[in-house]
Amino acid sequence: QSGKSETVANVGAGMMILLPKLANMRDEDGKFIYPQLSNFVSGYKVGIFAPSNLQSTTTYSRLRDRITAMHARVILDSAEFALEGHESLWPPVANSREFFQLNNGSLCQQMTADKNAKIESKTYHLILLDESQELDSYVVGKSIMPMGASTNATTVATGTPGITKGYFYNMIATNK
Repeated sequence: QSGKSETVANVGAGMMILLPKLANMRDEDGKFIYPQLSNFVSGYKVGIFAPSNLQSTTTYSRLRDRITAMHARVILDSAEFALEGHESLWPPVANSREFFQLNNGSLCQQMTADKNAKIESKTYHLILLDESQELDSYVVGKSIMPMGASTNATTVATGTPGITKGYFYNMIATNK
């Protein structure tokens, strides 16, 4: 228990707010100040996956709690974080048990990575694999990783050592 889910939830929430704001900033000539962030003009997409919905709920609800906290509301409701055409980022466009979307287009969605689930069709900038020691390598490779192919998504796999060799073990071995 080292705060893995807490850390990725805080970072994911911050990126959902900051990257679209930076991507939409323009100079006095109307040119984007940070053209390298153009992928985030329409929002930052976060997908959270775990072996079961219950497990993915932990990180998802922490991320959602960061954005819906009283202190966050004050920041999100300020003019500094509003994008052109929006009064503020608060209230969110959608806020449910499995899907959260801000007015800047950023979203976070939790899903199961169960072998029998049909989870294809989404696109993310950040893919969070929680409890990845239990994830099936085939599901990760066939269903999850393609969701980040078009955006060159960052993938963060967190977990604890287990007794079987799977995706998490293989990624640790690859990164050595």
